[in-house]
Amino acid sequence: MRRALSSSSSAVHADTADVMVIGFDGVESGALTTPGLTSVETSAADMAAACLDLLMGRIDAGGTGGGGAGDAGRADPSAMSAPAPRTVTVAHRVLERGSAER
Repeated sequence: MRRALSSSSSAVHADTADVMVIGFDGVESGALTTPGLTSVETSAADMAAACLDLLMGRIDAGGTGGGGAGDAGRADPSAMSAPAPRTVTVAHRVLERGSAER
């Protein structure tokens, strides 16, 4: 990543005003690159809770399955229907650094 950012800032063939990079992890080392890496920071605990909620929703919607001797309690995939798509938003903040400035 550091090489990509520094390469973009010194590239002869590119207008760096046309290049913007944003990370999605909020790592502190993004401040050490040139230009600094703009990043979206989220709470790992909030992301884990949202993922667990979605997973449990899928499990609950899947039923218990065939239950035959050879099935070992697994659900028949053809009989399962996926839950309706959901949008989940977790708290986040943008760490503005040089890589996304105009």
